[in-house]
Amino acid sequence: MDMTNKEYGEYVNGKSKPSPILKNLIWAFVIGGLICTVGQGLLNLYKKAGLTAEDAGSAVSMTLIFAAALLTGLGLFDKLAKRAGAGTLVPITGFANAMVSPALEFKSED
Repeated sequence: MDMTNKEYGEYVNGKSKPSPILKNLIWAFVIGGLICTVGQGLLNLYKKAGLTAEDAGSAVSMTLIFAAALLTGLGLFDKLAKRAGAGTLVPITGFANAMVSPALEFKSED
């Protein structure tokens, strides 16, 4: 079957399902907002526990990295990311997932 790039693109577009853009935007907004809200809650909690603003910020970063790494290790972060899309790419959690995923893949390949 000989197809040009344009014909192939039209063929693929005809076979693929349309993306529910509005639903994806809402989920990304909600999940990203929840992650940020959890971060703010942790910051308030750490400050109330007596940490300085700078130390509390560091503690929040470490907590979110640990939580994202743990969820990635348990296979839950990928399930959340499939549903929430870009909402899970809040920089700190996305970084943790990006660091842990290749390590898990390498380990599984032995």
